[in-house]
Amino acid sequence: RTMNSPDFAGSEPRQVMKLKHTKEPEYILCYTRHLLFVDEYGQETRAPISFSKLPLEHRLIGSVLCTSFSERIQVLALDPTNTDKNLHKVSIYCHTPHLVSGLKNRLYYTTSGDAAYHLVALDLDKIKIESE
Repeated sequence: RTMNSPDFAGSEPRQVMKLKHTKEPEYILCYTRHLLFVDEYGQETRAPISFSKLPLEHRLIGSVLCTSFSERIQVLALDPTNTDKNLHKVSIYCHTPHLVSGLKNRLYYTTSGDAAYHLVALDLDKIKIESE
């Protein structure tokens, strides 16, 4: 249904990520402006996510999905037990973020400064992720 929608036209595949904290194998198929959640047979497991702006990168840290845009990082807590109720999110505004790595509960990213790039370690346990 999502792939046949006019919004999905021209969307290119970008990345596949495996959700590790679910009972059954579940994958996130990342397209240009959409995220599709599927099982090992390609059947949709939860509602897709659409972005109004173009996402640049995605990192999955546990059950937290971090997505960078040109002016911010969006942190999305995916509920591994309730696939109908998907999202809790927070946005962190910074200039041209680049997601470098995710380790345990930390997201490492760079952002440009006046004369150099700064490496930032964001502890995901210390930010408050609100429901929509």
